[in-house]
Amino acid sequence: MGAAVMFVGPKSVGVLHGRHDATELTITIHGHRDIRREKTAGTHTGPCPVGGHCRRHWVHDSGISLRDSLPAGYIPTAVATGDFNGDGKLDFVVANGGDNNLWLYLGKGEGTFSLPIIIPVELGLSPVWIATGDLHGIGRSDLVVAEPDSNSVGIFLSNGDGTFIESSVALPDSATFLLVGDFNRDGKVDIVAPMDDGNSNVYIAMLPGLGNGTFGSPVLTPLAGYVPWISWASSADLNGDGFRDLLLVSNGSIQEIAVQVFLNKGDGSFTAGQVVAQDFGPDVFLTSLLFDADGDGLPDAVSLLNLQCKRKRALVVEPYAKGS
Repeated sequence: MGAAVMFVGPKSVGVLHGRHDATELTITIHGHRDIRREKTAGTHTGPCPVGGHCRRHWVHDSGISLRDSLPAGYIPTAVATGDFNGDGKLDFVVANGGDNNLWLYLGKGEGTFSLPIIIPVELGLSPVWIATGDLHGIGRSDLVVAEPDSNSVGIFLSNGDGTFIESSVALPDSATFLLVGDFNRDGKVDIVAPMDDGNSNVYIAMLPGLGNGTFGSPVLTPLAGYVPWISWASSADLNGDGFRDLLLVSNGSIQEIAVQVFLNKGDGSFTAGQVVAQDFGPDVFLTSLLFDADGDGLPDAVSLLNLQCKRKRALVVEPYAKGS
């Protein structure tokens, strides 16, 4: 059994299992911007919706097989993985925004899972995003949950046996997405939360971790040009200074910034960097990831573009430019 990919539906969780006997899905870069879509085998070269020239490459088999979906609560919106009971087997947890709870599935180690353990969210409202990290530095997978209707981040510290201790961190405004990592290089896990106040004021909050499961006061970075909100974010060291930078995606209107780099200043704040893409009429960017797509050891930006005029979606690959 290879790696697994998880996704959420209206009231279910899907599991895609990797197969060792299948062709591996790869992305290769041809030119400045590329589009990739899985389909039948073949290639096609043509114009990109974001300008430039593209080469489209399709593969026979991505190496992923669809397993039967598992039940979830009402409005499941995010899933995260980790070993939550210390048995060395991979588990996963689902955030159910409509039920105000988390569903924990303990893995059996062969691709199946036990019946879900329902964890109520008692100190916050509407858990819509979930991430994991070792918040107190003892080798356990803790949970960090975005709770937009209470302007808070839920902290669930693991007991190492599949149970958690809940606490809450107040935010200045609403956050629907979170990143977890060491953003100030002090060896402790921090939280980055893109936020909006409902009045077109958008900014980033960095909560510095104290290493014991608690966090310091948020450091705020206002964002210009992001209307109405940040819909996605990813992080990597983009300029080689050792600090994790951000790539933000906004569901903006026409001519609004869609995908932009924000460079880490090292003190919990960020400064605006390269605009990777802008919205084009009805076409909007939905999400973006930073990873090494072409094997050169440098992070590339891969964004999902919703082509509303053609009712299609495409992956846009932006190769890393050294020094940018």
